[in-house]
Amino acid sequence: MSFTFIALCSIFLGFYALLSNFKKQKKSFNFRVLTALVCGLLFGGAIQLTLGFGSESVAGFSEFISVFGKATSSCCR
Repeated sequence: MSFTFIALCSIFLGFYALLSNFKKQKKSFNFRVLTALVCGLLFGGAIQLTLGFGSESVAGFSEFISVFGKATSSCCR
């Protein structure tokens, strides 16, 4: 694992913790969705600008998010 991959995962988990904290604070669903959308767009854009397309770290991070999303979705069912 590279330092870049670990840093990306840490930032992503920080965003997830922030959104979970918003839920505990009883923020509206719309607020949480828009916050996630804006953070995701900024985070994804920053990744593409700094690391470029086709980077090995980006590919590994994309796989991590896919597994994380599938696990979260299956827990919500």
